[in-house]
Amino acid sequence: MEKEKKKLKEYEESLEQEEEVLEGIRDSLKGMSHSSHLLTTLLRCHIDKTQVFHDKIQEKQKELQPWTAQINAKQADIDVATSERDALAKKAESLKAQCKAAEETYSALQAELETKVIS
Repeated sequence: MEKEKKKLKEYEESLEQEEEVLEGIRDSLKGMSHSSHLLTTLLRCHIDKTQVFHDKIQEKQKELQPWTAQINAKQADIDVATSERDALAKKAESLKAQCKAAEETYSALQAELETKVIS
């Protein structure tokens, strides 16, 4: 009920502003020099129209603040986990390379040993 009353009040205010604009246009068409008044009314109407959207955006941002904080915290956790995963992947690659080098050294030593035993 309150929400509907609020909407009704906004519509009434909007109607009043639009009537002011219409009145200014009628006056200017009659040759009256109220161009500054008309301009002021038009600007006020434009600002009032955008203010409604600005207020709605601020309201939604306030509603989303807890979610934004949670998202940021989860993103930080993801970043840490990604960093740790990358470090472990580099370590695994290094260990593979060391293992391959050790196997090559072992094969070379075994071949050298066989040539010494045969000689």
